[in-house]
Amino acid sequence: MTIFTLIHSITTTVAQHLWNPTITQVRYLTEMEENVAKLDSAMKTLDGRKQEIQIRLKNSERKQETCNPEVAGWLEKVTSIENEVNEMKNMQKKRRLSFSYWSKYEIGMRAAKKLKEAEMLHEKGVFKQVSIESPPCFLQEVPTTPLTTGTQCNLSKVLQYLKDDKVGIVGIWGMGGVGKTTLLRETNNYFLGAIKENNEFDLVIYVVTSTACGIGQLQADIAEKIGLYLKPSSNTEVRASFMLSFLRRKKFLLLLDDLWDYLDLTEVGIPYPSGLNKQKVVLATRYESVCGHMGAHRTIFVECLDQEDSWQLFKEKATEKIINSDARIEKLAKEVAEECGGLPLALATIGRAMSTKKTWHEWALAVSYLKKSRIHDIPNMGNVAHIYSRLKLSYDCLQDEQIKVCFLCCSLWPEDYSIWKVELIDCWMGMGLIEYDTIEEAYNKGYSIIEYLKNACLLENGDLEESEVRVHDIIRDMALWISSDCSEDSMKWIVQAGVGLHQISYNDIEKWRSARKISLKCNYIDELPQSINFPKLQFLSLQQNFQLKVIPPSLFQNILSVTYLDLSWVPIKELPEEIGTLVELQYLHLKQTHVKSLPVSIGQLRKLKYLNLSYMEFLEKIPYGVISKLSMLQFLNLFGSSYAGCETDFGSTNHMDYDEFRIDELTCLTRELKAFGITIKKMKTLQRIFEIHGLHVRLLGLHKLNGETSLTLNLPESVFVLNLMDCSDLKEFSATNKKHCSRYDIARL
Repeated sequence: MTIFTLIHSITTTVAQHLWNPTITQVRYLTEMEENVAKLDSAMKTLDGRKQEIQIRLKNSERKQETCNPEVAGWLEKVTSIENEVNEMKNMQKKRRLSFSYWSKYEIGMRAAKKLKEAEMLHEKGVFKQVSIESPPCFLQEVPTTPLTTGTQCNLSKVLQYLKDDKVGIVGIWGMGGVGKTTLLRETNNYFLGAIKENNEFDLVIYVVTSTACGIGQLQADIAEKIGLYLKPSSNTEVRASFMLSFLRRKKFLLLLDDLWDYLDLTEVGIPYPSGLNKQKVVLATRYESVCGHMGAHRTIFVECLDQEDSWQLFKEKATEKIINSDARIEKLAKEVAEECGGLPLALATIGRAMSTKKTWHEWALAVSYLKKSRIHDIPNMGNVAHIYSRLKLSYDCLQDEQIKVCFLCCSLWPEDYSIWKVELIDCWMGMGLIEYDTIEEAYNKGYSIIEYLKNACLLENGDLEESEVRVHDIIRDMALWISSDCSEDSMKWIVQAGVGLHQISYNDIEKWRSARKISLKCNYIDELPQSINFPKLQFLSLQQNFQLKVIPPSLFQNILSVTYLDLSWVPIKELPEEIGTLVELQYLHLKQTHVKSLPVSIGQLRKLKYLNLSYMEFLEKIPYGVISKLSMLQFLNLFGSSYAGCETDFGSTNHMDYDEFRIDELTCLTRELKAFGITIKKMKTLQRIFEIHGLHVRLLGLHKLNGETSLTLNLPESVFVLNLMDCSDLKEFSATNKKHCSRYDIARL
């Protein structure tokens, strides 16, 4: 019985192993249609789950997360089975016409197997999280604009410096909108194509360090870029220590954009850059001094574009289609581009705004407004005022309000005008913007302010680098925007300097009624209206209006609040007595006017501090007692003037005999008088001047010293300028003073 049971069990097991596979193979044949249909249904269900996961992944991308590796593997398997099923279906279609039992069996078998795979993938396709936080890249791309020729040249310099082991810090500086950020971003993106293993830096980090960015925020920005976790509760010192220990082991390139002041790298947690260790910093700033304070080993000054590159950039933004549509538009477009002064920010912004201007009339209007420094008034130009907003940051960061006004005063001269530094400082002094004890201190402060503004890229060198400065056209426009239009409570500056003005209209008078400063320098005005009435006016300059021959008496009666009056280079022959009504006047500039006699009423200007009568070739009379009444006078300048009335009748002791200004009058002014300038023709006059105790002679001219063949002068240390002219008899001359030691050290005009 036991033997028969064992035989039966064995026989049954063998039969099952032989029969079941046979049945399975038969089912592949008989159930092919059913399996294919089930597979289609399973694949649709699987595709639905795949789409749901892909939607979740797209949402994760917006959070800057990356796909979970497990999910990525599952998606690959789904894609693989989709391809295999499609291949099977294509094979089924091809064999449909000659469908043999063997083909039916093969497709049925594959459908059954793929059905199981599809069902298994569907079961495994349930994920709580489809994404994870993206690991930090050694470099992240930053958006930028196409390179110009100039930027490409500067990029080559930066890359060259980065290869130099002696260079740890590179400073890039220049005015706002000139392309420093573009250059820094291009430096960042240059390393994008490099494979990390072959790249010279482990990390390339681009961060913006604006004025509002503190140490803590900067640490957070850098940590985010390099994937370094900083505890929110930790202070900046702990963070700096942690960051320092991490970066010390890395070769890094740190790109600091928009740096406004000195930044202590160790306080942030940045190892001091060493070229040998491939730890380097490139910074971009508007201040040359920041490069110096940061210890930059190499600096790059980013200049405005030249004429050719400017035109190419402008054409690209305004589109050649528009520019080439009309020969008149092309001519005007070149004028618009020229008005941008090579500043990429202005070229790009104005170019884009002009790309919709299809008629030459619109272009002509734009040129007209640009020449008047009124970009923001051009119709339908969009938000071009943001040019000024960007540039205004440099103005906002100036150290105090006085220096801000000093900068704004530079816009009182015409566009592209090369301003004599001394004249600019005199203007600042006349407006009370420079406090000083001695005149030398005043000029030293003035020159320091000029260098400070140059360092901030708000001033640049003029035609004569040593003695003149210029304001970039767009920077000047920005200054005028600040002083005239920036806010409802603006300073009401009216600047129509060098605009070809021939007359002042009634409409002008009405618009300017509330003005506080008016500059009409360098125009062609030939007559001033009698109806002028500017009750709030404090500053008036008519300098270099060569057609203006007469000043109407009514002018002075209607500008009673004026403290600064500039009539220099205006060929008036007479100064009305009504000038005495300007009791608030502190600065009077009459240089190179044709006035023959000063009015007695000038003695009524008791607040007058600066009286400039230099180079007045026609001046014949200064009434006695006028100058001595000016008790607050700080600077009297007769240098280069032909006036010689003060050099007569030295022997007389009775002042009733005088009707001319006397040198002795200066004795009552020495308490306030800080500087005196004069040109004399007699050595007796010079001796008398030197005898007056406390008189600070700054400008001294010797003219036609007839009969003098040999002259040795021991000058006071206050003398800064000594000028000899038409001294034909003079054969030997030497001059020394305590300060300069020899005549060669004395500045000359």
